Amino acid sequence: MLTLYDELRIEIFKHIPTPINLLVSNRKWHNISQDPHARVEWLIFKYGRAHAIFHAVRLGNGFITEKVIHLLFKKAILSRYLMQRLLRHFGIDEKLISPHYLKSVHHVIQIDLERYRTYHKKLPLPWGSNISLTNLTNLITEGFKILNNQNILDQGNDMEYFRYLLGDSRFYQLIQRGFILSLDVIEEILHFFELGHKLKAFGDLLMDSFQNIRNESKSDIAFSCLILAMRPERNSKKNELLVFLIKRVDKQPEETLKAALDYHKAEFKFDAESIRTTKEIRSLAVNSNIYSWILETYGPDSEVTQKCFDDIVESRIWIDLKLQENPDREIPEHLSPRSFYSICSIYHEFCNHKVPIKASYLQYIQLAKSYEIIHPFFKISLPIIFGLQLEEFSLKVSYDYNKPEIILNPRAQNNRQSNEINNIPRNHAERKYWFILLENIYHNIYQPNYADITENFKENLEYFWRRIHGHY
Repeated sequence: MLTLYDELRIEIFKHIPTPINLLVSNRKWHNISQDPHARVEWLIFKYGRAHAIFHAVRLGNGFITEKVIHLLFKKAILSRYLMQRLLRHFGIDEKLISPHYLKSVHHVIQIDLERYRTYHKKLPLPWGSNISLTNLTNLITEGFKILNNQNILDQGNDMEYFRYLLGDSRFYQLIQRGFILSLDVIEEILHFFELGHKLKAFGDLLMDSFQNIRNESKSDIAFSCLILAMRPERNSKKNELLVFLIKRVDKQPEETLKAALDYHKAEFKFDAESIRTTKEIRSLAVNSNIYSWILETYGPDSEVTQKCFDDIVESRIWIDLKLQENPDREIPEHLSPRSFYSICSIYHEFCNHKVPIKASYLQYIQLAKSYEIIHPFFKISLPIIFGLQLEEFSLKVSYDYNKPEIILNPRAQNNRQSNEINNIPRNHAERKYWFILLENIYHNIYQPNYADITENFKENLEYFWRRIHGHY
């Protein structure tokens, strides 16, 4: 079982594009590089799930092991075509360059045997031709498991079938050959075109083909792919695919996103009692980069941004409660470092952008001990509600290590401006409601039924209560 120390090193290791210099200069990093988990994470982060297996084979016997192959096939994407090419490229017939064979043809071609062999050895080996028989066996075995015993030895070329599909409407021939175009495959294809900066040029052509094959509307296909693209494990730095899919759904963009977030259950899952006792791991419903993109696109006051904040707040509170239970830990047990950093950084980002706080958050925030949770509440959110001057305060997003670059198009900028213009200012009724909530806690804060409120929350509440009375 990996220790937290090892997990952190693996998380760092996978971000190093060319780690060879580090490995030869430090024994600890060299040991990390030998770990199968580290190698798999590095491959997938550097080359993506669609190309990780290809590059593992390219790196050869010094890189791939039985354990690496087993872990890699669990996380990467495998195509039948790749397995076909592997079988075709495996091995070199040494007989063809042996002195005996070359002498037999010497009467036809005058050739310097030693010079030819030296020249041949300098030629780059074809992909997959130099792996060991053991590694080939493991690759083929894992391939058969994943491909459900499809006929890997079939001479058909799956990529050629797909190319044929794009150029001809007679797609039924593909179906007859057993071609199955699942929604997962469609989303991966679109993601592949996004990475290659070809989605704008070929996206609609792809969608036409997908519609023909699946006999579904483009809107339904786009929405299903949007759900897949928003998965937590999808760590894309780009937002082009999101925009592409949202535009092709027959709903308003914000309604589409809210429906997708509902599917992923981006909402409060626990109440104030159950969140403290649950054994479940509370992580974000979708990737934090999606939340960052929604915030930048639609602004802090939109309904879809608020829906994202529900998921973020509860996840961040859960982290705080688990660390209170285990103060010696830096990250809750069983929560990956990536998930931890993502939750903390996106919480900071939403707070810095002044996303409105809901009254329902209060029951959770009063349980928190971390000032990273408490200070934004008392120094940003409540002063806005009560019309108080904001103190100089901003959370440094120190956890954020993989935030995507977000470029808003004019339409997205208009959406955000519209949400900000239409935002209803904090009215007297809302202010009065919050005053009653805080007053009730303030006057009963030392009663037994309020024993779960943390000292840090009490300290900040007393300070803010004095600010309210001093202002009014």
